[in-house]
Amino acid sequence: EGIVVKAGTDIPIAGAAVELTGIAPRTVEGSSSVGRGVISVSVQESASDGRVLSYRATTNTAGRFSIGNVLPGTEYQIVVVGFPDYLPGQYGQRMPAVPGHALAVTPGENVRDLRVELTPAGTIAGRVVDSRGQGIRNINVELRRPWYLEGWRLLVDWNELIGRVRGIGKSNRAGATRTNARGEFRFSGLAPAQYYVRTDLTSESTARPVNLHAGSTVDDVRIVMPDSNTHLVRGTVADVSGSLMTRAQVIVTPSEVSPLYVDVRIDAQPLLNGTFEVT
Repeated sequence: EGIVVKAGTDIPIAGAAVELTGIAPRTVEGSSSVGRGVISVSVQESASDGRVLSYRATTNTAGRFSIGNVLPGTEYQIVVVGFPDYLPGQYGQRMPAVPGHALAVTPGENVRDLRVELTPAGTIAGRVVDSRGQGIRNINVELRRPWYLEGWRLLVDWNELIGRVRGIGKSNRAGATRTNARGEFRFSGLAPAQYYVRTDLTSESTARPVNLHAGSTVDDVRIVMPDSNTHLVRGTVADVSGSLMTRAQVIVTPSEVSPLYVDVRIDAQPLLNGTFEVT
């Protein structure tokens, strides 16, 4: 038995889903017999079949829950979900995303006065507009956590950069959605952290962080999409003596992207008499 409250307070949380999970314990059966000069002991141990034991409950209006008929075990975990207003929590957890404590239940024991604290979730919302301030519909919007590599702040996935070399990688994408007819977007159920909101055309050099606190709402994010006008880049490639080169590769990349791990690039057309052109 226990109670679920808002983190740092005694405010009860009603309607939260509580799950107690563990692995079926081993069972041991034995017998013994005594004869002249002989003591015979027979022990039969039945290993766990790997069954996952799961018990569920829902908190009442006072935030309290009760689970009965629990088999004895030493590695039980209690997980509580109060989505979307709260982040998932675990018994014994000191902060979000940090593992909690295992719970032991011995034969005949009644475990009472458990306390699970849930951290309020945050929200980030805003609009994507054009240069005239008009909302743009159906724009892909991503929520990212930044990470750093060789001094470069990167908002793209690790596997987007060097996954082709490593084969696998982890994502720092916290969410993705599309704008509605008014250009609006919204991300809910977020943990307190620093985020970046970006689109496919967002420049990393101009992206501004959103510092989201527990339970707070940031709803004034505004992303102005650049005009779709295209440009032409033309030039020549020569060696140190000034002679034009007929074989070279010319690549145009955004200045704010790490050149070592560039993922956005435009190849110029083949050189003709030392001249290249990017359309």
